[in-house]
Amino acid sequence: MDKAFILKGEPDELEYLAAIFKLDYIPESFKDNWRQACLSYPDSIPFFLKDDFIDSIVKEIPIMQKLNSNLRSAAKLVQEDERLLKISWLWYYLCYIVHDWRGLYSWPHLCNSIGEDGNFVPILILLSEYSNLSKFYKKYNVPQKHYRTTYEGIISSLTSFKRNHREPGRGNAALAWITRYIAGKLFYLGRLQYEFIKCHNDIYVYKNKDTDEVICLAQNGEIFTKDGIYANPVDLGREGIWISQYSESDGYIYGNPISPDSYVIDRTIELDSMQWELILKKGDTAITIHIPAGRSLNIDEVKESYQYAEFFFTTYFPNYSWRVIMCNSWLLDTKLRDFLSEGSNIVKFQDSFYLLPGPYTGDNAGVYKFLFGVKDCPPDRLPVTSSLQQKVKDYIIDGGFIRSGGGFIPREDIGKPVGYYKKIFSRTSIRRM
Repeated sequence: MDKAFILKGEPDELEYLAAIFKLDYIPESFKDNWRQACLSYPDSIPFFLKDDFIDSIVKEIPIMQKLNSNLRSAAKLVQEDERLLKISWLWYYLCYIVHDWRGLYSWPHLCNSIGEDGNFVPILILLSEYSNLSKFYKKYNVPQKHYRTTYEGIISSLTSFKRNHREPGRGNAALAWITRYIAGKLFYLGRLQYEFIKCHNDIYVYKNKDTDEVICLAQNGEIFTKDGIYANPVDLGREGIWISQYSESDGYIYGNPISPDSYVIDRTIELDSMQWELILKKGDTAITIHIPAGRSLNIDEVKESYQYAEFFFTTYFPNYSWRVIMCNSWLLDTKLRDFLSEGSNIVKFQDSFYLLPGPYTGDNAGVYKFLFGVKDCPPDRLPVTSSLQQKVKDYIIDGGFIRSGGGFIPREDIGKPVGYYKKIFSRTSIRRM
């Protein structure tokens, strides 16, 4: 290999790197940022590859002491290859300079070409901003108790990495999650975690200025089944498949409403723009919820977390503009109701949101990863240690699919009772239009 190959930020260089390092694909975020990342490359070896940085990390994070030699081996390997230097800098640039985390969980890894050291390159990048975490909390006067819970979350993830660091791609998985903590974007607030995001759902959310009713409309040109869930695009033209419409004209908004029961209605409604305020669309800033595993979703703890989150962000980040709390998770797929009781914590959790249908998927990848902790295996071999896992396993064996569902709660509605959105939707004038 020509390790002295000079990379200047040209688009075709990524194709070259993908071939050399056996990357199965090139993410769009890599393509969009490659040139600027190369232009911003420092005059010397990046600091996170130097011995004094590794010295500080193993001192500050005791759990990394037993991986000291691995970290140094990976750093030395990268230092000796200009191509790896530029790849590592691209990752750093994306994570901590421009915060472009698109597809972070599925970024290609280096283990196919450089072996086990490939897992430690992203860990070095991940920890590069670790020392700034406490400075961030002090800057915004966030109480020390929140710093402690964040630290515990980081240590938990690094413990998992240490235990499984020989698994290909494990470093990328740790990078994907912990980056959010270290960048000051993710916070433990009671039972749930909250993150600054931009809405990526294809929706328009309106709130009535007089009645406080809420209605969600589908974006124009989306493809749905007769049941109002997202369809496989290849089915377009088949019986029962239809396309949503959305437009604005002469002071009115026209679109297909989404029921808070998580399906889109094949009927166009009309809203007076003088009465209805747009509070959320794709690309708007929002707060999203993550659901830490290991504990039940006690609805009282959940509601307490919602209310504290509103206080937390209002108090410590008053300049962050948001109108809606959101969640996208397999736990919000209403198909779970096929085998869960109405009194279950998961169903109550679902009913605290205005629910949205999740994107089309032809597999159960999300629930495999987050409920069973596996990437892929025959359904009958899914590991089971809980009654929920057994119910989901049986459902999948019978041919069922669990998608990622979605939901939102307008800021002004935090504290509303469980089932609120279904109740007001059933009696709203929108249903009669």
